[in-house]
Amino acid sequence: MATVAPQAVKVPETHKSGDAKVVGDVLRKILPAAGGSFIEWYEFAIYSYLSSYITDNFFADGRGGSVGTWAGFAITFAFRPLGGAFFGFLADRFGRKPAMQLTILLMLVTTVLQ
Repeated sequence: MATVAPQAVKVPETHKSGDAKVVGDVLRKILPAAGGSFIEWYEFAIYSYLSSYITDNFFADGRGGSVGTWAGFAITFAFRPLGGAFFGFLADRFGRKPAMQLTILLMLVTTVLQ
């Protein structure tokens, strides 16, 4: 059985200053998204941890109980992809800045109206 010598793969040369710029650009794009995901999952963790207190305070006399609390939790998971599709469409159509401004405005309005 004959063996075949591995062929050398030519790796393109990179410029060290360009690498730092690329890394900076990637971090500038990834860190805000990662931070947002961290805060969102932290919020879900706190909600899960406090679910018994939420049940006691918002569903008096045990009616609805944990089912109502966990249904509210499930609704957020159901609407995440729908919101992503909707605001992704708006961002594609009108740009990321107006889409982000609209999401912040909607969060502001719902917080104030509570």
